[in-house]
Amino acid sequence: MIDEAAIRLRWDTVGSGLDERGRRLFAAAEVRSAGRGGLAAVANITGLARSTINRGKKDLDGRPLPKGRVRRAGGGRRALCENDPGLIPALKRLVEPATQAVALANSLARRSNRNDRCPSTPKPGRGSPLSRHLCC
Repeated sequence: MIDEAAIRLRWDTVGSGLDERGRRLFAAAEVRSAGRGGLAAVANITGLARSTINRGKKDLDGRPLPKGRVRRAGGGRRALCENDPGLIPALKRLVEPATQAVALANSLARRSNRNDRCPSTPKPGRGSPLSRHLCC
């Protein structure tokens, strides 16, 4: 017989606070210790899918992942620019006119708002909290 109260207590105490991989491993270890019928009981208690728990069993038997990794390498969505190489140039063409106008306005403001002693900072008293001691 499976002690569901003990599994639930361990899940509430430890398991529910783990990351994705930790939950899988915890559930798989509980299934192994419960024996026959453990998969259904643990899936019911934890709310994890049976396929997730079975993947956790494979993770228990497999090689450990590098520290800090939750998923094996290659997991996750591919970058959009890998699937569509023309995406980045198209976005740059779309944003470029707006950024050119902003860059021109910023450069004009920088030229008129520089301190002679420390040219990398704006002049004090013009809305800047910087002083000449911070840059020199």
